[in-house]
Amino acid sequence: MIRALPSLQSWQHYPMGPALRRFLGLHDSPSDVAGSPPSAREKLDFADALCVYLEATATPPEEAVLQELVQMDVPRAVYALSCEVPHLALYRGLSAMLLGMWDEAEAAFCEAQRNNPMEPAPYSNLLYMWACEENWEAMALWIDTALAACPNHAPIWESVVGYCLREPSMDLLHGYVEKSHAWMGACILTQVDPEMTPEAKEKALARFYHEGERDPAFLIEYTALLGEQERYREIPSIVWQTEKLSKEPLPWQLGFHMAQAYIALGDGTLYASTREKLLRNPRTPASIGEMIPEDPFS
Repeated sequence: MIRALPSLQSWQHYPMGPALRRFLGLHDSPSDVAGSPPSAREKLDFADALCVYLEATATPPEEAVLQELVQMDVPRAVYALSCEVPHLALYRGLSAMLLGMWDEAEAAFCEAQRNNPMEPAPYSNLLYMWACEENWEAMALWIDTALAACPNHAPIWESVVGYCLREPSMDLLHGYVEKSHAWMGACILTQVDPEMTPEAKEKALARFYHEGERDPAFLIEYTALLGEQERYREIPSIVWQTEKLSKEPLPWQLGFHMAQAYIALGDGTLYASTREKLLRNPRTPASIGEMIPEDPFS
């Protein structure tokens, strides 16, 4: 006898993404566009109904469905969908961690790392869990592997810094930065090592720029450091050259740093054009307009 799937029509107007709607066979709902977020009780009831539905269906989900469920904060549903599916081990680990099942989360993240050794999420989550548990031995075994696979992943470096700063000496952190040759590690080092001179900080980042590093996130850090050291003349040329080579619009932060450089240099003409372009950028926060007045020289 074929078991009938339970109906989720009563959740037609519950806010959810398009991938999940398609997976559940629900029509588009105007309530996805506006409305108050669901209460904690509604989230629990929705998760219950979803788990009942998932137990009755053998349809494998797309990753987009799991991504939406993670954002919706329903880890039980994510766990039910990803359990026993090898290529969904990362989602099983995320949901198990949120449910407090840390041993299972660790095993799932290790499986996800074996499935895709270049994916940063398994490393960052494993290091985070071990840091919370103060399992320094496990962290020491995995940090080199994580940095070799993903040398410029911010969450991994957050765990590395926390691990290294247990000791007053900066030697261990310096060692990881040198071994990984990661610009993100060098940027963090310039911020947390109180003994680094301005010259040493500039040298630490300049070598990556001269080696051809043009990641916008790196350039934001590098131009900010140049501004702190009052080396304003170097900032516009860095931004210009990067803009010419880039196929994507540059982050607003680089335009902001260039505008600040022109204020310091007293160049009203180039400042005005840079400011106008920055304010036209839809990604520029409204608050930045207060920091770049129309006439900063009056």
